[in-house]
Amino acid sequence: MTTKEQPEQRIIAFVLEQSGDFQLQDLLDVIEPASSGKRRISKRDILNILNRNGLIFSKYGETAKPSGTFTPRHSYFKNARFMVSPRPEEIAQGILIPGHRYIPFFNPRMNPWECMLLTESGTEVPRTIISRSFGSLMMHYTLFGAENIGNFLVMDQESNAQVLGRTGLTDNTQVSITAFDCTELYRQWNFTPGDSIVCEVKDWAAGVYAVGYISYEKRRALMDRSMKWIAALEKGFRKVFDIFGVRMGIEDQISYAYYYAGKEILHEPPIHLGGFLDISDKVYLVPFGIESKLWYEKEFTISHMFADSDPAPKKRGFAGFLENLNTPCSDIEVEAFTLDELFRHKGIVAQGLNRQCFDSVIKRIFGDKVRLMTPEQEHALFGYFQKLWKKSAKSYNYFKDQVPGKARNMLLEILESYYEWFRDLNEMAISPEEIPVQLLTSIGQMYNTLTNYLMILNRYDTADQPQISQLLEFLPTINSTLESLTQSVVEHIQAGRKHSGNSKLRLVRPSNEEEEQDPIEWREPKYIFVFRISLKYIRPPIWRSVQVPGSFTLGDFHQVIQDAMGWDDAHLHKFSINHIDYGSMPEDGYSDLDMELENEDAYTLDTLGLAEKQRFVYTYDFGDDWEHQILVSKVLPAEEFSEEDKRTPRCLKGKRACPPEDCGGIFGYEEVLEALAAPHKKKYRELLNWVGDFDPEYFDIHKVNRLFHLNGNEESDDI
Repeated sequence: MTTKEQPEQRIIAFVLEQSGDFQLQDLLDVIEPASSGKRRISKRDILNILNRNGLIFSKYGETAKPSGTFTPRHSYFKNARFMVSPRPEEIAQGILIPGHRYIPFFNPRMNPWECMLLTESGTEVPRTIISRSFGSLMMHYTLFGAENIGNFLVMDQESNAQVLGRTGLTDNTQVSITAFDCTELYRQWNFTPGDSIVCEVKDWAAGVYAVGYISYEKRRALMDRSMKWIAALEKGFRKVFDIFGVRMGIEDQISYAYYYAGKEILHEPPIHLGGFLDISDKVYLVPFGIESKLWYEKEFTISHMFADSDPAPKKRGFAGFLENLNTPCSDIEVEAFTLDELFRHKGIVAQGLNRQCFDSVIKRIFGDKVRLMTPEQEHALFGYFQKLWKKSAKSYNYFKDQVPGKARNMLLEILESYYEWFRDLNEMAISPEEIPVQLLTSIGQMYNTLTNYLMILNRYDTADQPQISQLLEFLPTINSTLESLTQSVVEHIQAGRKHSGNSKLRLVRPSNEEEEQDPIEWREPKYIFVFRISLKYIRPPIWRSVQVPGSFTLGDFHQVIQDAMGWDDAHLHKFSINHIDYGSMPEDGYSDLDMELENEDAYTLDTLGLAEKQRFVYTYDFGDDWEHQILVSKVLPAEEFSEEDKRTPRCLKGKRACPPEDCGGIFGYEEVLEALAAPHKKKYRELLNWVGDFDPEYFDIHKVNRLFHLNGNEESDDI
């Protein structure tokens, strides 16, 4: 246990030993007696620990005064009674899914499936592992927030990490969870739909409850006199909303509502919490970004978000310097980019690498805008970087950083795309009023989540490696969610500007070339597809995001991929979609390769039944065997797009250059990168002469879109 952890564990132990209210000074005297000399922990730090662990109630809530009185939650909820109503399908299958049912009557430091149910005879209700679709579980985790269900599923059963990493979260994803086996209880009670279980809190901290039976008839009788109970809880929630605004998480919202409502509501609960939320017209479950909150109205506004906020303090030092440069990046990310450079160079700090790594970090953060820095800004930034580089290089251990380094590298790729999006919005002078508060909040929360992960990864403690391995499984889902949110912002602004008569927003600037005549053969598409094309097995990833009309055949799409990636279309290729291979049919056939291919020119994208989040593979050059994973990011109605977008593909984003043609596949490409990193080595001289001026980090999105425009117009020679 570290020195930092010791005070926190002692604080938790102290609170759980209290049977009634206590003063903060009582706690401070126990964990650090005055005779011990100078105190190592402040009262404010203690308050943060108490609130972070959900251990106490205070009249002032999270803004409690150090001189105030505190009520331990475990003593407040001792012997409290609450109702649980199994759903008909649970009764039929003899199970009870824990989910959010014990909020606020259990320790938030526990997981729901770790709670213990005791029968009247003192026997523990057994647990069982069941398989369910993700969609059917949502109702059981609503109060934890849909954004947390993935974490709960992986913590419950490790096997879910592989499932979610492979398929993502869809309604049909099959996952495993722990449930209570209530078969015998339901039989003894002759339990039928409408009946309920009443739970009595025996040990809040350990999540131990005595369970009993309550019939449908008794429930009806309790409901008849429930108005006072409902009114008290509504009053408690209103006090929570008035005091805390939207700052507080949903679990604390519920806990404090019961606290402010008074202990009288803990004895004869007429309904369960879900039933209360269903019938109350004063408390609503509202999506708040990627979280869920309870609120007195059905939606949030900007004024709700900032009504109780203090002006943001002006940042100083490196953080303030970055803010002045108008980048969303903080010093946490700069440190992560620095560590990533060390990871990519295998921890070797060679002469001259300092400046090279600085240039790489700055380009990854600022993109093309780095050239707009003044010499003074660049000099100051380099000064900060030198200090950080020296500190990081001194303590860096490449071998310990294997798992965290891989996760950090992938996470930073996601952030780079976010920075690019942020720069584009700044360049187009987008005002916050043009972005819905829901989307604005969601993106901010996702960004904070990524930054929090980076704080963990920057420490690269080997004890955290199991959690980091789980993070690796979730990063594709996180990336997909952030891409979806940022794309939704673009679509919303497009719709708003189109309605107001302003020009259509484009994150990719349109070509300056004049429009040519329509192609002779053109079909009206049903859908516009957005694909993310990534070369498999390469890190950092080489990828493109392209928008393609559904009227394009797979043969047309093949040409889109060639142009977008930068291939020369000098080799054979195939698509593998739903276990069927599609390709072109050269005159000499595929007899030597033993392939059976459907004609790619006979199928349009509209006819393939492609769905969002579906993945398939495009393979190019059966010698070098370049496999491209293609993700269907969006399937959008074509009528929402301009006539040009219905005819011409568009590259939306991309990173890094395509490998040189005929370089020998993945391993040959790795040798090219090694040669570029060590150009003075004699053994690489011939390879570098062959490679020429190849830059693995170069990608020109405008060149790709010019190619698309050329290939989409018949009179291309005149352009």
